[in-house]
Amino acid sequence: MCPEGSSVSFIELDVRVGGAFRVDMHIDGADTIHTGIYREIIPPEKLVFTWVSKHTHYRESLVTLEFLAHGEATELILLQTRLPDDEAAERHTVGWTQLIEHLMHLHGR
Repeated sequence: MCPEGSSVSFIELDVRVGGAFRVDMHIDGADTIHTGIYREIIPPEKLVFTWVSKHTHYRESLVTLEFLAHGEATELILLQTRLPDDEAAERHTVGWTQLIEHLMHLHGR
């Protein structure tokens, strides 16, 4: 779970409502720690979790992922709210876009 050209140096997941996660992404020679709490889990349709890192100014943002089946394909709708400013919104838009493109590349799409 990171953009192409980076890696995950540490990951800890407690995937249940109220469970916490930590993902350390190694990007440009340094680790960036991302933490959060799972708020809603509805397999295979929806996942909602908080997202905190230095890029949210250590404030809690909220990420909602919705998965819509279209035959053999799946549409992903990703919404991140409660970001502290325009710079954080732009940085996360770029980051999530790169991450999704990397996942699509890994799965040959």
